[in-house]
Amino acid sequence: MLAQLLPDERKLEWAPTLSDAEALLVGAPAKPVAAVQQDLGASEDKLSRARAVFEEMKRQYAAGNFARYGELLDELGKLLPPP
Repeated sequence: MLAQLLPDERKLEWAPTLSDAEALLVGAPAKPVAAVQQDLGASEDKLSRARAVFEEMKRQYAAGNFARYGELLDELGKLLPPP
């Protein structure tokens, strides 16, 4: 989470991402807390799924099942954001 100090009312504003914090700087309304919590929950779900896929990839590689390993690699690519 990122924060900023607003000079007008001297309050601290929180934003979950840099782009959200930048939006606050230019006066855009902050996201409702429920929306932020939902975004964070979705990110945690994706991360958990990516970890599970990666563990399965290691097992399939060790077993020599390279076809399944490739399928899992594609699935992992869909779960992770581009660099």
